Amino acid sequence: MTKYANNVQGASARRFQYFISESPWEYRPMVTQIQRDVMEHIGDARDGAIHIDETGFPKQGENSVGIKRQYCGRLGKVDNCQVAVCLGYTKGSMRTLIDTELYVPEDWANDQSRREECGIPEDLKFKTKAEIALELMRGAQSNGV
Repeated sequence: MTKYANNVQGASARRFQYFISESPWEYRPMVTQIQRDVMEHIGDARDGAIHIDETGFPKQGENSVGIKRQYCGRLGKVDNCQVAVCLGYTKGSMRTLIDTELYVPEDWANDQSRREECGIPEDLKFKTKAEIALELMRGAQSNGV
């Protein structure tokens, strides 16, 4: 963060961190623009491909949204972590992330007190990783991917 904050007059790493994690901003329009830019610059109906994967973020404690003992690919074992479903695009040696969504395990999705404590939106319903992946793919498709 500090590297980027140094490029913006009057900014600090703390302000960037606040903007990304705490300020109310809509990220969907940014994802839409990224997907459109990727298609404009490297999109290829014949040689391009989307790919889906999950990635685990090892975590300590129990208060980060979706954290639990589950398989963490980064560690190669079951451990305390968060998991995100990721949608990427590739063409030849070029690869980029075009969308992602945090997986919220069913026990988290059904625990109202935890949801309130962590600020999980009321409209978020439990979805399997496959359901999340399908939604990400459909969203990308509607953006021309």
